[in-house]
Amino acid sequence: MPPSAAPKRRTLEDQDDFYRLLWYGNPGTTKTTSIAAAAKLGKVCYIDADNGLKAKAIRRHDIPLGNIEMMLDPAVPLTWGILEDIHRELATRLADGEKIFAVAWDTTTKTQDALLDPAVAESVVKSHRKGLSDRTEFEIHLEDRGVVVAQMQKILRRFHRLPCHLLLGAHQRRDTDDNGKVEINPAMSPSVITNFSGWMDCIIHLSSTSFDEDLSLMDGLEVVGLTRQDGRFTAKDRFGLLPKRLVNPTADRVIHYLDGKLTRERDPIQKAAVARRAGRIAPVTTESNGEPATDEEPRAVELTDREPAGA
Repeated sequence: MPPSAAPKRRTLEDQDDFYRLLWYGNPGTTKTTSIAAAAKLGKVCYIDADNGLKAKAIRRHDIPLGNIEMMLDPAVPLTWGILEDIHRELATRLADGEKIFAVAWDTTTKTQDALLDPAVAESVVKSHRKGLSDRTEFEIHLEDRGVVVAQMQKILRRFHRLPCHLLLGAHQRRDTDDNGKVEINPAMSPSVITNFSGWMDCIIHLSSTSFDEDLSLMDGLEVVGLTRQDGRFTAKDRFGLLPKRLVNPTADRVIHYLDGKLTRERDPIQKAAVARRAGRIAPVTTESNGEPATDEEPRAVELTDREPAGA
């Protein structure tokens, strides 16, 4: 191609910073609230696969409900076709210049489970056509899971390319390798999570601690997000800008850290957590995510471990 005909390409400096963020943990560790908090910064198109987004609960955290657009009808079963339609709609709206701050998808774990039902149903029909009439919808074969894995990988790639922030939630799962090593990962098929982890900018593992004596905490609960690998817990911060254990790791706070609007030195919530420990307000209970407490546990009482003073 002659030099005069060469296409003009963007440089890295011309590109917008859109973050791909994942929160995961056991039920009750504020995944939904953490993701929904992005609505404090702009419009969020929300795929509520768990049907866990409740107005009353979200309102308690001063999150503007009018900035959250619900993309799913809770009365309609989630299917591959619906996800394709949502992606197509969002891609068109963004291309038309609509200001969508983020797309939220909570949870990918529930989505994978939902996609398995139609995959099995289709497989049963095919089996009956082949004369295998004893196959039932309660028999899940390896090829059924293979279909769901392919669907999840394909649709996640599509959403990953949208020109806005992508915020995902997942439950957690305990995995053990052939050598007996235990890992805590987002609960998705291993082949999905292998690719998925590489696509994400940040993977945040959530845990919580109860400080009943601290009236500054809502319900006396302190939530901490582990942002870098520690022991058996999968976590990631591609930019290296988040505290290793970020207190109250809501989407708005995470994005402010990544944009440079918030730092350890200028974060009153993080400083208050350090002061809470310095004041010897002991935690009442630690949410250990179904695991025995060990030195590898990202406990809130170890908030300043391997962190600068005043983290």
